[in-house]
Amino acid sequence: MEYAELGVEFAVVDQNDFNYQLIEKLLKVELGELREQYLQADITLYVLKEEIRETLKAKADNVVQAEADVLAEQEEPSEDPQWEDSQAIAEQGLEEQSVSEEQAVQLVRQKLAIPDSSDTIVELGHIDSDGKYVVHAYNVVIDDEATGEGHNATVAWYTVDPIDGTMVDQFADLQ
Repeated sequence: MEYAELGVEFAVVDQNDFNYQLIEKLLKVELGELREQYLQADITLYVLKEEIRETLKAKADNVVQAEADVLAEQEEPSEDPQWEDSQAIAEQGLEEQSVSEEQAVQLVRQKLAIPDSSDTIVELGHIDSDGKYVVHAYNVVIDDEATGEGHNATVAWYTVDPIDGTMVDQFADLQ
């Protein structure tokens, strides 16, 4: 039998158990009932080949999907070092933590009196090495309307303590 998709060729002699066993072992395809149907002339060689091809394709698809699933489980959401820092802090298990990341963002939004409907973006930038949330507030400024190119204009950077919610303005020392 020829397997063009696989680049493999077999010459199968009718009713030769060795060849059927070879196909079953090499290709890991159970011919079982198909073999009997072919030997009894219930199905043609063409049908036998097509059934084997479909079985191999299904097996290959399953293997590819399984490999993709394993890779997806192993991938980290980001290759950003800040994400890795955040992950390390999270894994330390801050059991006494009373302020969530979302709450930290809301605390900064309240401190700066930025309503949710504002164009100013307030988001968690990262978690620092002390386990504190670093929250960034900024506006997106479009410099060229035609291309959409622009830059971010920082409004503030705050660290927020995840235990007690204490906020520190990172720009306060610069003024």
